[in-house]
Amino acid sequence: YQAPDAVTNGADFKMAVSLSGSQSASYIEDHVSLQEWNRYHALCQAIRHYDWPSGQRNKNAAWYFEPYYTPENDYLGLMWTLPYDLDASWGPNWNKGEDIVFVAVFANRPDRDPLLTAYYNEIREIRDLLWQKDQIEPLLDYHAAKILPFMEADRVRWYNAPSDAGSYRGLSGAGIRGLDALVKDMKDFAFVGGSWPGGSVGTGGRATFLDGLADRTEGSYIPNQPRIAYVGAPGFPGNDLRFESSAFDDPQGRSNFAALKWRVGEVDASANADAEKRRTGYQVPAHSLPLNTFKLEIAALWEQERVHFDPSVTIPGSVIAPGHVYRVRCKMKDKTGRWSHWSNPIQFVAGGSANTGLRAALHFTELMYHPADAPDSSAFEDNAFEFVELQNTGSATLDLSGLSLSGGIKFSFQDADVTQLAPKAFVLVVKDRAAFAMRYSRDLLDRVAGEYTGRLSNGGETIILTDY
Repeated sequence: YQAPDAVTNGADFKMAVSLSGSQSASYIEDHVSLQEWNRYHALCQAIRHYDWPSGQRNKNAAWYFEPYYTPENDYLGLMWTLPYDLDASWGPNWNKGEDIVFVAVFANRPDRDPLLTAYYNEIREIRDLLWQKDQIEPLLDYHAAKILPFMEADRVRWYNAPSDAGSYRGLSGAGIRGLDALVKDMKDFAFVGGSWPGGSVGTGGRATFLDGLADRTEGSYIPNQPRIAYVGAPGFPGNDLRFESSAFDDPQGRSNFAALKWRVGEVDASANADAEKRRTGYQVPAHSLPLNTFKLEIAALWEQERVHFDPSVTIPGSVIAPGHVYRVRCKMKDKTGRWSHWSNPIQFVAGGSANTGLRAALHFTELMYHPADAPDSSAFEDNAFEFVELQNTGSATLDLSGLSLSGGIKFSFQDADVTQLAPKAFVLVVKDRAAFAMRYSRDLLDRVAGEYTGRLSNGGETIILTDY
């Protein structure tokens, strides 16, 4: 499959079938979207989608070339591998899944280490966030319910058809006994184990297999799994979702820290069904909801990565909705690029906003909406000198990280330069930091939280300060 402006001489296909272990890691990175392939093949490992003889080049397959054209990839784009022959998965299996990219990535060369590190990082990601019973089993039930209304008609068509019209008479397997039996068989494959054509799956199913694969070659090198704790107000209010992680812990020592990453994912499809009931007045079965309302944890609502260690984080309330169910996790990376497993999750039902004193203590004290004109020689436009000033008139320090400005201007205090405001202190949000320093004072720059987008209307408008 080609994107717009792709070559017309088949050079992209020729490149794909010529991939090999003899090529450099940089060549593979230039020509293959390894981020996409790593996730694709991690899922192949999970469902045992292996129907590819090792390195075979004339195997039926599906590829797509992303329109990322560079001199390094000869303007061919980045190769993606797409699913194919999915009948050989979820139990029945032949071969080892060693496709053309696999053979190139797993070549015994020193320059492959970073590629393998990224691959095993993705295995851990899939295992930790997706290949869990409370994620996979409801997902199987969800899709089974989708096909249930027409499943029997489809079964009769294929089972009773004459051979020249296509029939699966003579085949065996759980699906012959019905949809319930097939779904149970898939769940056993994922988390129990058993025997299928092409080879058995050990105790614990493919979950146990993924555990071994994720850590088999890197177990003594990857950072230890962090622990997290909730330290916010009781009830998980949207404006006080504060969490802390344990210290970085790595077999090579704590000086090997490179990054820390937090994430929030929504879970529990029933919460969405309940929301539909409140909106429409009747209960909607989970299987009849649109797929995008079926929430899987791996679909992150919010992520934050830091390259300097700080165990504390505040989740912005803007990404959650009261009454919905969420999971927060953290993972850590060392200087070799290896990520730890994600922490065990903290699951919670989001509450409303807590009374933090912001409404009583935080006030607009100045809106510079029509500053004096810029000199003719100035490089700045007149509105570059606009700013908004807020002051804490109370007696306690205020946390601003959950606040945002909207209306004529837009600004979020999440990750702003100023997120804590001491009693009687003020904070500035400006249109242009350089213009502000030139006209007013560089001494005030340490009070500037950041630059907003938009502009203040000289004719009047509403500016909204929101606390999530």
